[in-house]
Amino acid sequence: MMKDKKTQDSKNQKLECIQCNKCMVTCPLNKVDPTYSPRGRNLQLLMEGQESFSEDQQLYRCLTCFQCMETCPSNNQYVEVVKSARKDAHEKGHCDECKHGSILRSITQLQADLNVKQNRLEGLDPDSYADSGEIFYFMGCLPIFDQVFTHTDSLKIAKNTLKIFNHLGIKPMMTDEEKCCGYDLLWSGQEEYYLKLAKSNLKMLKDKGVKKIVTSCAECFITLKDEYSKIEKIDWEVQHVTEFIAENIKNGKLKLDKEVAKQVTYHDPCRLGRVGKVFDAPREILENVPGVDFKEMEFTKENSACCGVGNFSNCDTHTKFLQNERLLEAKEAGAKYMLTACPKCRIHFNCYLDGEPIDKMEELEITDITEIVAQGLETGEDK
Repeated sequence: MMKDKKTQDSKNQKLECIQCNKCMVTCPLNKVDPTYSPRGRNLQLLMEGQESFSEDQQLYRCLTCFQCMETCPSNNQYVEVVKSARKDAHEKGHCDECKHGSILRSITQLQADLNVKQNRLEGLDPDSYADSGEIFYFMGCLPIFDQVFTHTDSLKIAKNTLKIFNHLGIKPMMTDEEKCCGYDLLWSGQEEYYLKLAKSNLKMLKDKGVKKIVTSCAECFITLKDEYSKIEKIDWEVQHVTEFIAENIKNGKLKLDKEVAKQVTYHDPCRLGRVGKVFDAPREILENVPGVDFKEMEFTKENSACCGVGNFSNCDTHTKFLQNERLLEAKEAGAKYMLTACPKCRIHFNCYLDGEPIDKMEELEITDITEIVAQGLETGEDK
């Protein structure tokens, strides 16, 4: 007997599943741990109901990579149901175990609760950005990541992005009033904190009269573009930095003249690729950097492999096998550099290489695509 309307609605959603097993074939986690199965979770929801589905710790093992939804012939919204179930679980006091001592999540919760400015712009050249303007560079959690992952220098992504802006004669608006976009909190079920962050950012952006937002974070991109518009109507354009760069290469404003003699491949982040549908812009960029030898991996675009971590909830032995498999794929493509357009992918792959990788990969480096672009700019000092 159905317990309530929410259970009924969720079950009806799951009835779209025809048990074809395509989700199992494509699920990255199932490849390294056959005990986890999207199809099995579908059956659990159908047979046991929402309460059992929400209270099972398997709920937090899903990488929310959208690979299953990409291949499902029935348009089953499994990942979206996982997102909703995590909200239900959190409201009932069931939480996931966030890695890294929950410090990252605690920082974002503090941002949501405290109406104080952070010193977010420390380490950036104050002459590279402005206090006002129509283009806003949303930096996201890059400075926060550097407090936890001190060896990855995530702020370098912001510095390279500003170098590209400045080369175009643009000083984008930046402010210490910016807060975390709230992506991790939203996808871990903590909607109340997410809404506080989102509404704070929305008010700030509206008060400053922003016309366009550019971000170098794949998760900020889909949150600002898709999730914030569910809260209220937004009057600005949201672009990922790869879209912004590719646009300016096409219109002739951005010229990459300096040779960058590197063999590279590109890793499509789940959120930028499968979710945001930004596939062409990064490749158009790499085709226009002089000297770059761009090599595609076997699994790309919609079929790109996940970096193995979602919401900092599930970094474990299974994750390491997924990361090793993806990095071997990059090496087999003949690349010396694996580029990505997601700060978290960059952190996760670098953490794997800095630890005890299953296979030695001394010659492979992981970097953000903005670094290659910045190297391709011929500045006044280069001339």
